[in-house]
Amino acid sequence: MSRIGKLPLELPKGVEIAHASQVVEMCDDPATAFRKKKDSSLTVGLNLLKDGTGCAFVSAGSTGALLSGATLVTKRIKGIRRAALAPVVPTGNGGAVLIDCGANAECPPEYLLQFAYMGSYYAEKVLGRPSPKVGLLNIGAEPSKGTSLQTTVYPMLEAAALAIAACLLATCIPLRRISRLSIVDSIETVE
Repeated sequence: MSRIGKLPLELPKGVEIAHASQVVEMCDDPATAFRKKKDSSLTVGLNLLKDGTGCAFVSAGSTGALLSGATLVTKRIKGIRRAALAPVVPTGNGGAVLIDCGANAECPPEYLLQFAYMGSYYAEKVLGRPSPKVGLLNIGAEPSKGTSLQTTVYPMLEAAALAIAACLLATCIPLRRISRLSIVDSIETVE
């Protein structure tokens, strides 16, 4: 806090900074960091969200500690088995929701289907993109290509109550070769 106090910083109206005396370091064990450091910015911020005092939490720290802490402190959406990071990345046609962008090393097909639903909902309700289509990031555009994960998930996506696009190559995303897509397994994108 002493470093922040020295900055010529004027916060926007309604924005407050909460004091925390501890820091979760990048070398700390992500699974236990927030429990061991009860007055870390991570723990303080997540508890403010849980209590309803805070409405947003921004972190440039340990992704693993953030997801672990968020899962245990603020909880997951009922019925969702795994949390996923979902930043919006720029594309040639406005933006893409990049869902499961690195927090999960391996996922069963069920998780990817849940990510598709969450990404589609976020794209429609939060970003205001009507009827986003879901496509699966893959090594080729054909549903028969990819690992057993992709070949198992694609039929699940087709059977789901989602607008399905296709399998997509990652190179299609930033170049605007796609339109109105939500992509799962590393990327979820919308126009």
